[in-house]
Amino acid sequence: MARVIVEQVFAEPLTDERYDALSKALDRCLRMRRSLWRRSALSADRRRLVCEFEAPGADEVREAFRTSGLAFEQLWTASVSAIEDHPEQLDELRELLGKATHAHASEHRSFGRPDETREFPSGKAEILKVGGGVVGRLFFQPGWRWSKDVKPLAKTASCEAPHFQYHLAGKLAIRMDDGTEFIAGPGDVTALPSGHDAWVVGDEPAIVVDWCGASRYGQRAG
Repeated sequence: MARVIVEQVFAEPLTDERYDALSKALDRCLRMRRSLWRRSALSADRRRLVCEFEAPGADEVREAFRTSGLAFEQLWTASVSAIEDHPEQLDELRELLGKATHAHASEHRSFGRPDETREFPSGKAEILKVGGGVVGRLFFQPGWRWSKDVKPLAKTASCEAPHFQYHLAGKLAIRMDDGTEFIAGPGDVTALPSGHDAWVVGDEPAIVVDWCGASRYGQRAG
């Protein structure tokens, strides 16, 4: 059986009643020719309709339209591929839809019971998975510096993880690869693109909550 695509164009928007009437008239003619309607796509302005049919060939569908008195703009046979034909992509789609649904559900999580705790020299990262994403609470002890304590794990010249973080305690100095440098303290919010170094300033531990760069922070590069 062949897949046949038909495009119709209407001078006036196609009403639901008119669509149903056309479909019923065409269906009778299709069945007489061992052909079936598969699916349709109607444009937003309801003036253009594209339909897919399963038939022995294009001639059967063309004759069914002629017999039922329906005009069409174009008609052609096609090779049709759908996501159902690709199980691996269908699994990915289902996973994405599951995450989207999960993100709209209410959740109540606490860093008192993190999903994971990653320890690294002079610091640690507590990881929570919530709302389809990852949030991290990062602790840095006095003397901690990314280029000294995390760089050997990341194996990159500078920190490549982007961050969007709220500073709870202590002070962090941050130097971007372009030379920009500043110090962030309690109550500050920082948005850092990839390419930076950071270190604790003073004798108080620094604590930040990170909504962007925590998913792999403190992990050894594979």
